[in-house]
Amino acid sequence: MSKKYRCGNCGAFDVASVETTGPFPWKDYPAVYLVKPISLLTCKKCGENILRHADVDNLDRAIEQSLIQLTETLITEILQREGCTQEELASRLGITPQHLSNLKGGAKIAGFQTFNFMKTFYLDKGAFEKADPEINVGK
Repeated sequence: MSKKYRCGNCGAFDVASVETTGPFPWKDYPAVYLVKPISLLTCKKCGENILRHADVDNLDRAIEQSLIQLTETLITEILQREGCTQEELASRLGITPQHLSNLKGGAKIAGFQTFNFMKTFYLDKGAFEKADPEINVGK
């Protein structure tokens, strides 16, 4: 006999495995969308995800892999479009060149603020130039 799961949100037993890409809150990220969908138990009545222990570990890995992949794409695209060095991009992001190298290689995961700066540089072509650390705003 298979185990019946009950929704912790609405109490319904109408639960099924559903493929989803999120959004999921994760660490200091309020909402992360996955690059590849993950299968989670979901309440058909209210839509709440029901996370078993193994699901939590799988979801955590999926989120990390998605952020690593997105970060690598953002860095590569910004470097290519702006024709700058990794050192210059790191300076404009307010991080060290070594940290940027770790982010690009997938050894580290960008914090929420750094990730959003990269998204801004990617989406707003003028933002990269405006983020020049040599510009003295006070004068």
